[in-house]
Amino acid sequence: HTSGFGVHISSFVPTMLALRRLIFVCGALHLCSLVKAQKTPLKIVLVGDSLSAGNADRNDDGEVDYEPPYGCYRSRTCWGQRYADTLRDEFEVSVINRACSGARLIHIADEPQLLASFLAGPNACDNANLLPKHPQVFYEQISPLSCGRYIQTQYDITDPSVDLVMGGLGGNDGLFSDAILACFFPPTRSATQCKEALENSIEAIETVMGPRLLDVIRIIREKMTLAGEAEPRGKLVMVDYPFVALDSDFELSDRDTTINPSLETRIAQAKAAELFQEVVDEINSETETDFVFFFNKTKEIFAGHEVDPTLRKNPDAWIEEAVLPRYEESFHPNGIGHTMLAAALAEEGTFGVSGGAALGAKKSPTAEVVAWVGES
Repeated sequence: HTSGFGVHISSFVPTMLALRRLIFVCGALHLCSLVKAQKTPLKIVLVGDSLSAGNADRNDDGEVDYEPPYGCYRSRTCWGQRYADTLRDEFEVSVINRACSGARLIHIADEPQLLASFLAGPNACDNANLLPKHPQVFYEQISPLSCGRYIQTQYDITDPSVDLVMGGLGGNDGLFSDAILACFFPPTRSATQCKEALENSIEAIETVMGPRLLDVIRIIREKMTLAGEAEPRGKLVMVDYPFVALDSDFELSDRDTTINPSLETRIAQAKAAELFQEVVDEINSETETDFVFFFNKTKEIFAGHEVDPTLRKNPDAWIEEAVLPRYEESFHPNGIGHTMLAAALAEEGTFGVSGGAALGAKKSPTAEVVAWVGES
C-alpha cells in the first residue's frame, strides 16, 4: 500500500518505529542526565547581630556592599554568603540574611527591633507606612511626638524548609558593645568606664544571656520542625565571636582606676563562650540528634589578628579598628576576617545536614524521576 504522498507504508512503518525508539532512548537518556545533574537544594538563613549581618565587611574589590534595609549592615559578601559559595558545586544553595546590627536575642523571636527614631507629629508614622519601604520595615508611634522605624523579628523566616540557620547569638545581650566602646573606642574610653562596663557585661552573662538563649533556640527548633515529626531535619550553627583585642599587657589608667582592657574583655568573652557551650549541651540533650552545632574555633582563627589596644594599627588585623565617622563598623571583622571565617566553616561541610529540607522528604527526588522515566 502507498500513502497519498507515494510512500510505501510497508517500508515506512518499521523505519518510523525504529526512529521512534531512537528518539525515546535519546530523550530518556538526555532527561536522565539532566535529572542526575540536578543539585539538591540547601537553604541557609542567617540570624543574629552584627557578626552575622556583616558590619565592616568588604567585597573582593574592597568596596562596601550592604543590602537593604538601612541600619542592619547586611553585607552581600559576609561570611555566611562566602560559606554558601563553597557549597554551590554540590548544592543548589539559597541564602537569606535576616541578621541585623545591634540585634539582641529578643529581636530574633519576640519583639521587632528599633532601627531609628525621629521627632514627628501624631500621624507621621501612619503616613510613613504609606510610603515605599523595605518589606520587613514598618513605622510605629513611640510617643505623641516621636516615631520609630522598626524591623520585623528574624525568626519569621525560619520553617521546616530551612536546612541551616547560622549566626552569632547573644553578643549584645552580654553588653559587649558597651564594653568595647568604654574600653577601646578613643572618644569614649576610660579605665573607670571600662571597668564598670565589663562588670555589667559579666553580670548580664551570668544572669540574662543563658535563659534568653535557651528560649530563642527552642523557638527556632520548633519553627524548623515539620508537623508530626519529633525534631527538625535542619540544624542551627552557632558561631562564636572573636576576641576583640590582641593579648597585651597594655593598661588603661585614670585618676581612680587602672585596668588591662584586653585581658578583662577576653575574660568576659571567654565566660560567654563557656555559657554558649553549656546552652548548646543542654539543648542537644533534649533531642535524639544534636540540633545545635557550636562553632567555637573563631577565637583561634583570629588569634594575632585582633585590634591593638594601644590604638596603634595592627598591620595583620582581621578586625576593623576604630572607624570615624562609620563607628558602627568599628571592632567588627573586616573583609579578610569574613573570608577566613567562611573558609573555616567550609571545613565542616554542611554540619551533618544532607539538604533538601524544603522538599519535605529524606528520599532523593531524583530517584523518583529516574524511576518514572524508566517506567514510561
